[in-house]
Amino acid sequence: FGSSGLGRPGRRRRRRPPGRRGPRGMCHGRVPMPRDLRLDFAGRSYRWFDVDEMATVHGTSLAPMLTEDVMQYFKVPLEYQVLCDAEGPLVRPADLRRLLDSAAPRLWLFDARHIGSGLRSQCERRLAGLPSPQGAAGAAAS
Repeated sequence: FGSSGLGRPGRRRRRRPPGRRGPRGMCHGRVPMPRDLRLDFAGRSYRWFDVDEMATVHGTSLAPMLTEDVMQYFKVPLEYQVLCDAEGPLVRPADLRRLLDSAAPRLWLFDARHIGSGLRSQCERRLAGLPSPQGAAGAAAS
């Protein structure tokens, strides 16, 4: 699926042998548990990929690769993707990295062309609270 190697949702990859995962993948200190990214879209839930395995393979390029693969698989163009987690809309790259670092990453995908006014206003409020790139540059220069 694409050139990224993230695979199709729902496919299970071979698990690593016990003891090869970091502490985030441990359950009760004994058995490694996969940290699969769950993605919900259009009323369906998908088990997308093992976050630790993909982070090892793709490193820092994992987050941008994810949005590109979402575009290819779900046919939601990048400019219309609204990605949310339990805290609300993900509007910065750091938000997506925080999600991928969480113990049980879950992502909700919405197509901005078809979202309700409640989610749209929540996204707009969150975006309005971010410093503008021009304002940050001006503040750094002074």
